[in-house]
Amino acid sequence: MKKLIIIQIILFPLFSLSQISGEFKDGDIIFQTSLSSQSQAIQLATHSRYSHVGIIYKKQQEWYVFEAIQPVKSTRLKDWIARGENGEYKVKRLKDFPEGLSTHQINRLIKVGKGFKWKKLRPLF
Repeated sequence: MKKLIIIQIILFPLFSLSQISGEFKDGDIIFQTSLSSQSQAIQLATHSRYSHVGIIYKKQQEWYVFEAIQPVKSTRLKDWIARGENGEYKVKRLKDFPEGLSTHQINRLIKVGKGFKWKKLRPLF
């Protein structure tokens, strides 16, 4: 789990992201300010107003967010948005993939993500 958090905090700033307005695409990255007890610590550590991030994907005609909460899981997008501060969020997309990730890339992402699914976060996080 520590590896997943390191990826979120360290590697995401290395990618070039563009702001999204309009329709979601598989692989979009969604940010929000969480109402969790760790939110402020994450904001201070990352120098960001956002404290929670997930990856959007479509499954059976419904949008989901793969996220690292307790436990790691997929959450319906509308439920994920409702959990954030004032229901506000920001969606970004990798500039190298303006049309979103390919079916192959999303399937690979889901396969890797399933290895983390339902794992519990460390209590000291």
